[in-house]
Amino acid sequence: TTTISRSVPKSLFYMPHCPMRLYCNVLWSHWETLPSTVIYGNSFHSYDERTVSVQGQNDPTNGVLRIIPCTNEISIKLRGNKRGDELYDELNHLETAFNDCNVISFTAASADCPRPDEYFASNDNENRELSR
Repeated sequence: TTTISRSVPKSLFYMPHCPMRLYCNVLWSHWETLPSTVIYGNSFHSYDERTVSVQGQNDPTNGVLRIIPCTNEISIKLRGNKRGDELYDELNHLETAFNDCNVISFTAASADCPRPDEYFASNDNENRELSR
């Protein structure tokens, strides 16, 4: 017998310095395929550290904070020789421009995390109820 294996296509999102809400929207729309998704962008752990309000922490539409336990983050740092070295001086501005950027992947367990509520820009409860 022949077994045919179907693989899920991998997705890469290039999102340095995007707002957290945009990350939430990307996560929401790709929730079922997160294990095959990679994001190059802001650290989700940094968002967690910077979200100080109780309302922000408990936002049911915040997929970033919800998925953190199922993420792997690899910090991207530029390596130069030393200050004064021409190559280091040339690359130093890139590190500043892409500070806090990481390669973020998702574990297989991310499929078990509850999907966040869909985000609506307004508080239009009638439209929110129609989408559920």
